[in-house]
Amino acid sequence: MGTFRALTCAPFAFIILLAAAPAVAPAQDAQPLKISGTVSATDGTPIAGATITISSQGFVRSTRSDRHGHFHLKHVPAGTYSVRASAAAYQTLWQRTVTLDASNHTIALVLAAVTTNSLTVIGQVRASAGETVSTSSAPTISLSATQAAAAAVTSVASMLYDQPSTTPVLPMGGGSNAATVFAVRGPDPTETLVDIDGHQVNNGGTGTVDLSLIDPAALEDVQVIYGISPSSLIGPNTIGGGVNIVTLVPTATPQSLMRIFGGSYGTFGTTLQTTGTDSRIGYAFSLHATTSDGSVNQTLPDGERVGSGSDGESLLTKLRYQLGGPNGYGYVQLNFRNQTVTRDDSALLTTFTPPGFSGQGGTYQSFAGTVLGVHQANYGVDAQLPLGGAELDGAPANVLQLSHLTTLAAQSVSGPGADSLSYLYNQRDLLSDDWLELDHRMHSGVLSFKYDVGTESLRTDYVQGQVTAEAIPIGPIPAPNLLTNAIRPMDAMPAVNSLTLSQTQRFAVLRYAGDPSTALHYSLALYQSDYSTFGSSFDPRAGFTWTPTGSTAVRASVGTTFQSPQLSELVVPPPNDRVPVGGIVFIGNPNLKADRATDYDLGMEQILAVARRPVHVGMDLYQTNLRSPSALLNVTPIPNCQTKKNPTPCPLSYPVNAGNGIYRGVEVHADADLGPATHVRAGWDVNSSFLTVIPPSIQDGTLVPGQQILGEPLHKAYLSFEHSPPSGFGFGARLSYDGAYNELNRPPYATLDAHVTYRRAGYEYGLYGTNLTNVYSGPFTIVGGGVPYGTLPGQPMILPNAYVLQGAAVNFVVTRKI
Repeated sequence: MGTFRALTCAPFAFIILLAAAPAVAPAQDAQPLKISGTVSATDGTPIAGATITISSQGFVRSTRSDRHGHFHLKHVPAGTYSVRASAAAYQTLWQRTVTLDASNHTIALVLAAVTTNSLTVIGQVRASAGETVSTSSAPTISLSATQAAAAAVTSVASMLYDQPSTTPVLPMGGGSNAATVFAVRGPDPTETLVDIDGHQVNNGGTGTVDLSLIDPAALEDVQVIYGISPSSLIGPNTIGGGVNIVTLVPTATPQSLMRIFGGSYGTFGTTLQTTGTDSRIGYAFSLHATTSDGSVNQTLPDGERVGSGSDGESLLTKLRYQLGGPNGYGYVQLNFRNQTVTRDDSALLTTFTPPGFSGQGGTYQSFAGTVLGVHQANYGVDAQLPLGGAELDGAPANVLQLSHLTTLAAQSVSGPGADSLSYLYNQRDLLSDDWLELDHRMHSGVLSFKYDVGTESLRTDYVQGQVTAEAIPIGPIPAPNLLTNAIRPMDAMPAVNSLTLSQTQRFAVLRYAGDPSTALHYSLALYQSDYSTFGSSFDPRAGFTWTPTGSTAVRASVGTTFQSPQLSELVVPPPNDRVPVGGIVFIGNPNLKADRATDYDLGMEQILAVARRPVHVGMDLYQTNLRSPSALLNVTPIPNCQTKKNPTPCPLSYPVNAGNGIYRGVEVHADADLGPATHVRAGWDVNSSFLTVIPPSIQDGTLVPGQQILGEPLHKAYLSFEHSPPSGFGFGARLSYDGAYNELNRPPYATLDAHVTYRRAGYEYGLYGTNLTNVYSGPFTIVGGGVPYGTLPGQPMILPNAYVLQGAAVNFVVTRKI
């Protein structure tokens, strides 16, 4: 860990130097400035009637934008100012700072459409020198789902795969149709909160959400929130951060598109979409269908054929009624989203044992005929209601938001792979989430109160202690015949019983976000939670940001958090339903408590001028101290226990709260504008996760203090270049790198994506290629083929399975915008 400490010294020194710079107050004696600017929506539509306010140390200027979205402010002294902007049907923009002088006196404001579904306000303030820094203490990235859909991306997982500090976890292997769950700033996906439109949708059985099943065609954005700073009202039960999926929203002006795409592996898809507002009625509609043969369709030596085909359809409808007339800030909205997916998972599950492995090999374990069918539906109601007649900067001073979402997720699995993994059980998950938020805006801050009640009813065949390959103890890979017995038991087993699990989650949060000056910004929050699975939790959180100028920000945050137990971890099945796996019976523990953690974050942003072009650099250092996480009790297996030949009861293993761990990392990124439509982006991170205290009760010989946890790459990096003019030819490429300990259990690797586009007269033609390096594109998981993983001295090395990626693919896309 000495190398990591050395890496952190220089960033800390840089942040201290930045903090030593003085704040810039308005220079009353300097020549006054005439400020001009524009206000537009994220799609470029000018916003008329927006109220724009700049303020600093008692100096305040306000104005409104004209019908073209233009505005002017006269007699403004040079200096650094807080910027706020509000408009009906748009989110209020705040927590932004801009420095104005003789060479920097134009402002461009971009407002996002109003929604109750965003966990953080995504807006932009650009001055003559480029985009200004955010005063939020929560590092956040927003990925455009509309751009991803335009590139024939059919999975949210593909959008997140190479993002900084987001670790993809492949519970069933890699390649086409790979189930993909994600961990933010850590190795455990159950610790990452996943929301759809601001409502938690984590499955109570696995604790995760398979993002490979969600198509971005009907989405607006995918937000990644790093850490737990209260600048974002993310839920209390997350360690490291969360992901919020924002569905398509109504737009102020009518917009429609038709899209068709096709390419490698028999991929074909179509999209029909329209959004807009007619008088007080806003609407959004999307219809999408896609099909693919997948990258693997192969006949095995035994004559069985395995494939990776998939079919999917999605439908989204939203209707919004604006309250208070065209300029009203209130609305009521109805939401409906429906998606179905059918996948052939036979190739995904099929494994190849290389010759010589465990004394034999050169054989395939086929799962031919395994089919997964998934249906997801969301039904929601949102409302935003101004309270009272008080206004601040043209917007209501008191706003009440109400939101409800019912989520139904059902899946069925047929074929030999059914009931072999926790992600391959028949189940029906019904979640209901209701919350209200009251915001009281003041001149120097916002006081917010939020109360959330979520319930879940999960009917599933998966219970810890019944048949599951996931229960194989970590250690040397068993011989192929033992592995076969574990995954597809040869002996007669009790039938897998279905049962209903339920839980209720409640939390309340009181937050004050203050902006006492242009330089100081802070958020203080108190969370009180009550969960039926483990009890209550009180979690204070605080975040601070210092912005001496509009191009410099230094931020820090600290807080406590937790991750609740999964429903399947709490169930103890009846003795007759317990199935030994490897000489051990795995059951749940009804006394299991939540994992606890304290999160620390220190970061900075700086906008530099290089060759008269703005370069935006940012860096964050984080550490999460994990206390008493869930781990399996270590017991000594008894071979062939609970059989006619050996009636000895098998030892019981169950999850317990034991040990400590640390997640620690550095995230660095830089974005440069080489021209109005040309951008270069680069990033690099270190994600170090390891155990620090390992009690004998959970030590099985494979847990080594200080060793990087397998499956989380220690380093990730990317470099991208894009030229995207509004008309004519565009092109771009992205090189992504995954270091050691990666999710494939392979040596470090790099993938290359590239595209070329042509836009003219409302048409866009694009050719998009992915994994053009064709790295690790073999058809099947290789048993024991991964990079050996260290264990305690005297213990055999772990030989993990080696996973694959989908091979090189090219898609041609035609989009017609109206």
